[in-house]
Amino acid sequence: MDAFWGITLSVLVIRFWWKRENKKARERRENRQKQELAIKDPQGSKPMPTQKEKDAEELRKQGYTDELIAVILPTINNGQ
Repeated sequence: MDAFWGITLSVLVIRFWWKRENKKARERRENRQKQELAIKDPQGSKPMPTQKEKDAEELRKQGYTDELIAVILPTINNGQ
């Protein structure tokens, strides 16, 4: 009977220790991620893009689409 209680107590102690270590590891990981984000972006966040920047981005994307159409359509038409 003493062996049973010894094993049971050991399992409980190890389980308690394991949960505590997992919690510490999670906290360390979160702190490390926060520090990495602070190093990468010291101001906290990027400024919102202006309407002019949004329009320029849309035109750039449209240019890619136009280039693809200009290349693909003649290729399809020549294949027929």
